[in-house]
Amino acid sequence: MNEPVMKLITMMTLLLTDADVIFSMLGAYTFLKAKKWALSFIVWIGALVYLGGAIVAYHHQWNFVKLFKEKVGDGRVTEFDNDDVQHLRTPMDFFQLCKSWKGKGDASDPESSTLVSSNVLYIYYAERRQFRRTIVTFAHSLPFFRMMRFAWQQDIQPADFAGLLNANGLWSFTCGLLMQGCSIWYTINVEWETMVMASISIGCLTTVMSLLNIVLDFPGQLGRQEQEKSERLQLETEAERATRHRYQQIEKIVRDREQIIFEDEKTGLKADPLGAVMAQNEEVKKYQAAKKMLLVNALQTLKDNYQMKKEAYEKLLSLQGQSNTVPKPSV
Repeated sequence: MNEPVMKLITMMTLLLTDADVIFSMLGAYTFLKAKKWALSFIVWIGALVYLGGAIVAYHHQWNFVKLFKEKVGDGRVTEFDNDDVQHLRTPMDFFQLCKSWKGKGDASDPESSTLVSSNVLYIYYAERRQFRRTIVTFAHSLPFFRMMRFAWQQDIQPADFAGLLNANGLWSFTCGLLMQGCSIWYTINVEWETMVMASISIGCLTTVMSLLNIVLDFPGQLGRQEQEKSERLQLETEAERATRHRYQQIEKIVRDREQIIFEDEKTGLKADPLGAVMAQNEEVKKYQAAKKMLLVNALQTLKDNYQMKKEAYEKLLSLQGQSNTVPKPSV
């Protein structure tokens, strides 16, 4: 999903969800004016449930860090020791640990005979992906504030986009559905009210968006998109760091060749200035191509190594999840 599409869907989500909140409250006021106390009470109960769900989700976002620390303590994550993760408090702490982790075979070591990616970002994203449907902060769930927070941004981060969609789903399945049911009952049994019908229409749209979010798993797709971007940048940085020593060697060779070409008595600058400069230019092109190939090969080697570790960890995580869901035999 590219950034313009993400921005468009984000604006639609913000407008529809906040409009749904407004018309739901107006609908509840309409029920009060008509002295349908029960209908208004049901809508407000739904709004309180939404608020409670947002608070629970806000605190739940730290749980995957806590559970990961427990897994390390149990010895289920061999990449880390218990002391390595004790300082983790927030998802950002977890992310920085995996990004800057220096294991054996550090790619930045110029004396290393093999290129091995040291970062373990795949661990962070694999663990977080299990909680992708609970990514909701107050910035995502508070009506109108989220509009001020995200509407003006040119680029929406995938995690924020997923959070907004999850908040929309939380509203739809708490207050939204209750409001639609009450509005339909009111329209059939009491009277046709424009405000109530507007609430039904907007509520249906937000519910459809929530259902699409569930079926198409937007948070999962966005999480993988964010993961691929972070991994690519980190591997490119490691590849540049790993080839820095060879780059310096090539630069020294280029300088030495330049001195030889320019000082040659027969073809140097004194004898043939144009020919000497052209010869040096060809030498530079050749070594630039060598530097590019060196970087490409290093990056591919790091990618292959990283992908192997990533697939192994995700497979292990999947097996652990299956073992947790297998019912224990009755005694």
